[in-house]
Amino acid sequence: AAREGNPVDVDGPDFLVVNLVSQPSKRQEILHLINYNARLKRSTGTVKVLWRPPNGKGNSQVQLLSPDAAAPELLTANADAAGISFTIPAIRTYSMAVLKY
Repeated sequence: AAREGNPVDVDGPDFLVVNLVSQPSKRQEILHLINYNARLKRSTGTVKVLWRPPNGKGNSQVQLLSPDAAAPELLTANADAAGISFTIPAIRTYSMAVLKY
């Protein structure tokens, strides 16, 4: 079934640019998040994400990767009728969230 509306909603600053890439063969989507104001604003602060998986069912954990972090981070996600929601503590320059379904 096709998703209606945006597959992802991101609540962050205006200078945060996001791109969602679908990888159906791996049953995942990757959310790329770029802080385009990193020179002046070293961190975005908290970023809230609502993801609507293609099949309506997603994983309860999201893997967050960033060159600014020493290691990948597992974020806890919450599922409800609206989709899968999770919070990214902050984005310095670039992060990507791996979303499994």
